[in-house]
Amino acid sequence: MKQIKVNGMPEKAISDEEMISIDIWLPKELNTVCTNLLFCKNRYWLNTENIEFDYKGEEGGYKIFSKTFKFNQYESRPEYVHYCCFEIRDDNGTTKWIKVNENKQPIIDEKKEHWVFTVYKEYEIPSWIKGAIMYQIFVDRFCKDEEFIKDNKTDIEGREYIKWDKLPPKWASENGIFKNNEFYRGNLRGITKKLDYLCSLHVEVLYLTPIMYSKSNHRYDTINYEKIDPDVGTKKDLIELCEEARKRGMHIILDIVLNHTSNEAIYIKTKPEWYLRNERGEFYYWWDFDGMVVLDKGNQELQTYLFGQEGAAGILDQYLDCGIDGFRIDVADELNDYTLAVCKEVLNRRNRETILYGEVWDNAVKKEQELRQRKFLLGKWLTSVMNYPVMDALLRFIRYGDNQYLKNTLEEIYKDYPTPAINSLMNIIGTHDTPRAINILVGEYMQEEYQKGDSVYPHIWDMEVNSPWKYYENGRERFDTQGFRQWEANNDLTLEMYETGKKLLKVLVILQYFLPGVPCIYYGDEVGVTGYKDPFNRKSFPWNLKKDEELLHFYRELGDIKFKNKDVLGEGDFNLIYLENDRMIFERVFGKSKILVAINRTKFSIKNLKIPSEYKRGQYKIIYSLNDSTKNLLNSYGAIILA
Repeated sequence: MKQIKVNGMPEKAISDEEMISIDIWLPKELNTVCTNLLFCKNRYWLNTENIEFDYKGEEGGYKIFSKTFKFNQYESRPEYVHYCCFEIRDDNGTTKWIKVNENKQPIIDEKKEHWVFTVYKEYEIPSWIKGAIMYQIFVDRFCKDEEFIKDNKTDIEGREYIKWDKLPPKWASENGIFKNNEFYRGNLRGITKKLDYLCSLHVEVLYLTPIMYSKSNHRYDTINYEKIDPDVGTKKDLIELCEEARKRGMHIILDIVLNHTSNEAIYIKTKPEWYLRNERGEFYYWWDFDGMVVLDKGNQELQTYLFGQEGAAGILDQYLDCGIDGFRIDVADELNDYTLAVCKEVLNRRNRETILYGEVWDNAVKKEQELRQRKFLLGKWLTSVMNYPVMDALLRFIRYGDNQYLKNTLEEIYKDYPTPAINSLMNIIGTHDTPRAINILVGEYMQEEYQKGDSVYPHIWDMEVNSPWKYYENGRERFDTQGFRQWEANNDLTLEMYETGKKLLKVLVILQYFLPGVPCIYYGDEVGVTGYKDPFNRKSFPWNLKKDEELLHFYRELGDIKFKNKDVLGEGDFNLIYLENDRMIFERVFGKSKILVAINRTKFSIKNLKIPSEYKRGQYKIIYSLNDSTKNLLNSYGAIILA
């Protein structure tokens, strides 16, 4: 029997307004009289809907059924990930199903993969984010303005103030507890002083970790939403930072925590009904951290306080009034649908050129909750997310050569995510929640295998797994945090490890800058700051110490190239040309503009590059060469960029 053929099934996310045409060619021997496209908004085939196809005739031994349609013709809310298959019925009334196997080949009545594609409501991303470079600042550790400290005399009881160039403490504060009460006093005026430095990197977006009055140095445990932490500054300082940034063509994004507050928040006593409680009337604590109490996001009064109502501004409005350009929402996937939708509404009401990022560590499109899809990126909630899946895959590839995992991850993300979300993805290679990228690339206790049999292994940076600090006591899994921190403090990278790590880091950063999305520099990576996990990934910026000037020059060069090629890198299509365990070659295409990137992740030279012939011709020049690489030779840890 002839092979079934299906033409026109979407191979990437589509807008609900997009007209699609699908043909299914069925061998005449099947005696098909009726064909429907079944689609469902979950993988469990609950509440299935269908589209009846039209019979178009016969050709070459096939019966052809076809349909041209938009998804919004068939349902009121079409924006979902759709799991699809065809249902066919023959002249005897027998029903069969056509799905797709692991080789993407249509087959009959086999329980293989469904066709899966995303339908989203069309939305625009801010023009200023396209092709931009982002810089994440852990506010307490980036830069402090001494005059602000002298003028404001902000010493706060319970805080231990650390000299700028000292390492974070490795010992528990008391009773084995790490209180995160050590402050370096980085502040808003310090950031303002360094805007020209950031401009030299071609940074156009600053992402600041929380600045609201909080208990801990990370400030993810808010005490008062309305007040900027006294050690950070005032709203006047924030306004000045936004104004000075805008003069330089830069935009400010603030981190905001809407899921929980500190256990010392002003609302605990005045508004206890704003918090979730268990059946015993006790507060819920976020992941059992006793300093963070979970808010009841369904409380109407809390919603009004945070998001405002007609004629009254909410918390988000107060910071937008200072001139910021959007927010990054902490633990976005732990918030309910309503909260995320209202956040986006507040921003859209104020200015369509604002942005809303979410912290989501998995595939944000396929995320589910109680058999229900979360619609993070489908046009109503977030603009985009932190790109942790690709971060993990890139780090595994550069360190271990795991090309298949990288290929699978890129295919999945770029197929599932809407185009606006892809173009604004926060492309991270390290954050305040992970070890520094250079440590992941050469450091100890990183996870090499991501999957083994049916057991899914953690991210590459999850050092706690299979480590000397993991043990069991009375049948319960424990972790020796004190011992781990002492090891981190005493076992940072050796000089030899650093030099190898820097070579790998450069190759990784080239991928970070030239893949679709917005590369985000974690403060200090550009000058060689090292560190494993919290708190050593949060060292103070070494303004007064020796910095890696060669690495800084590399970041500036790369930033200059990216800035000069904003169109193709901001909106261009991604085409993977070649990927093996030693190299990766891809292109970005936007209209007639093209850029090709080829990298070598190994210490060995590569002669047969497998670059398409068109790029070997004279019209495409090398605009950047790493380690004297050429069109014919990628040297050790080398790369070329052609345009």
